[in-house]
Amino acid sequence: MTKADISFCFRYNFLKIAITSPEDIAAMKIAAIMDRGTKKDFIDLYFLIKNGISIEDSLTYYNKKYKCLSNNLYSIMKSLAYFDDADLLEMPQMIKKISWEKVKKFFKKEVILLAKKYI
Repeated sequence: MTKADISFCFRYNFLKIAITSPEDIAAMKIAAIMDRGTKKDFIDLYFLIKNGISIEDSLTYYNKKYKCLSNNLYSIMKSLAYFDDADLLEMPQMIKKISWEKVKKFFKKEVILLAKKYI
């Protein structure tokens, strides 16, 4: 029996995956809350804000992405404090747990602060 060297080579092309920035996610979460307002959207935005993106920064990113903050500011504030539809939904599975009541209380407070500043 003879010895033979065998080598295999497979060229792997890396996938081109676009990663969305936290700032862009904050803008999209505001748009999602205006559209459907699920618990997941509120909770995601809550954690973005708690991790350093303020609600006002989120509005700035929303305006940068969608160019319509001045037309939608009242609707955004109203949506950020409207929980009737989300209240009917199950809590999403989360790695980091938080109560739905705490999230609602947080956004009610944030909307009051926004209203005092902008209205």
